[in-house]
Amino acid sequence: MNQDKRHLLIVLISILVGIFVARIPPGQGKGTALLTLEPQTLFLKPGEQGQISVWVREVADLYGAEIKIRYDPSVLEVVDSDPNRDGVQVTLSEVFRDGFVAVNQVDNQNGLITVAATRLNPAPPFQGEGELIEITINAKAIGASDLVFDQAILANRNGMPIEFEAQKASFTVNEKLPESASISQQSENDQIREEEERRVEEEKVQLILLLAAIGGILLLIASSILVIRASRRRHA
Repeated sequence: MNQDKRHLLIVLISILVGIFVARIPPGQGKGTALLTLEPQTLFLKPGEQGQISVWVREVADLYGAEIKIRYDPSVLEVVDSDPNRDGVQVTLSEVFRDGFVAVNQVDNQNGLITVAATRLNPAPPFQGEGELIEITINAKAIGASDLVFDQAILANRNGMPIEFEAQKASFTVNEKLPESASISQQSENDQIREEEERRVEEEKVQLILLLAAIGGILLLIASSILVIRASRRRHA
């Protein structure tokens, strides 16, 4: 193999490695996934409603999940997301929206949310971070309640469990909210928005890198063809 061809081969391998790296979604390969309830702190007055979401972060190859969340039913109640169906449900978000939902039920008497869902072929496993569940909470009475994962299982396409860490959330219901509450909630909302904007920017960068790598390969192939043709002419 002459020097020109060896150089072209090295460049080709470098570009292929670049494509592989560019296609790794943000968060993949960073270790243990994180299952969170966001915002993690919320203050409400009696009769007010608030939104809370279940998020997964830094996950790899997620295909199914079973999640149970407990709360104090004397302080909070879940608002039904689908009045046209029997019982009380929550909203399945982007990860499982087009999948199969085996269980979606809320027991407001005992304070338990249960969701079991999976993605369906040909959908690929979910990577990175995303919202799993949206929950609307109604403040029933003055008091405090943690929302905790009573049970949670994340699994890949083969049904094998995915390791993760879980974080709880806290709700406080009071006639007079602390002065810091509105500032704290606004800061958390700003943080969530900034993280979403960062994720979108990272995806744009990944796409640009991928397109650049593909363009480089096409250019390399064209250059290789010209080199081969020139070599053949010299030996003809």
